Amino acid sequence: SSSHCRSSNAACCPARRVLPVKKCKPSSLLTSRCAEPSAMSTWRVLSCALVALAAIVAIADAADPVKLDLNDLLGNMGGAQGGGGGDSVCPAGQHHAPTEDETYKFDLNGCGPKGMQIKEPYGLYRCCNNHDLCFATCGTSQAFCEDFFTRCMSKQCRSFGAGERREACQKQADGMSGMTKMFGGGFHLTSQRSDPERGKQGACDCYLPEDAEARWLQTLTDFYAQHAAMERDVAMSKAEDVMSKYKGHARGEAYFKMIRKYGNSTKEHMFIWDEVKSDL
Repeated sequence: SSSHCRSSNAACCPARRVLPVKKCKPSSLLTSRCAEPSAMSTWRVLSCALVALAAIVAIADAADPVKLDLNDLLGNMGGAQGGGGGDSVCPAGQHHAPTEDETYKFDLNGCGPKGMQIKEPYGLYRCCNNHDLCFATCGTSQAFCEDFFTRCMSKQCRSFGAGERREACQKQADGMSGMTKMFGGGFHLTSQRSDPERGKQGACDCYLPEDAEARWLQTLTDFYAQHAAMERDVAMSKAEDVMSKYKGHARGEAYFKMIRKYGNSTKEHMFIWDEVKSDL
């Protein structure tokens, strides 16, 4: 499928901007403390990522064999750019809004990259599902998603009380959150952005500003009508309230929270559950 950019005089999907990458020190692969060099070769980025992934898998209780899709992993190595800075989903002069592609769904697979699922024993998969959802919801920021992820896992680990199980849970949580903070920037961006040349539909389409607002209004109105069972005029009034209150990334993050709030309905209609329990 392709994006539905609404502009007659701006490029719909420009070449991706190359961001500075971070050089990971061996002692801090899982803690996100990296120095910034002027450049890093592809093999160093890849080796850094694979070492970090190997460390996470070693911590996990991996009773099942890992199925790794290297094409998927390498295709998102923009994530080695780290920290998810900047709103570069759309070209200058255009704004993002949720895609019009009716086939778009949130693809959740628990913990680990797609094709390299980590079978952890602490119930952290719910937090990982929410992390996937956050990345795949148009308008979120990576910083918000990482903060939500970290807090979710800490809460889950605290549920074990004091002792070794809690410590082991927190150790795995720290490893996973450190890796996603370090490598998640490009993954978040590619989840948000459509790439029609590769046949990839992201969470957002690009529009002229007034058309983006109209698209948001339609999306939120449809959402409340379907998932909150509101009458159409009530749903539109509620959508207008959300739009007036939340701008920029805050609007995308509010939409993420709405999807979770009405999870009993949304998880049946808006998600693909990839070998993971349908829990948020």
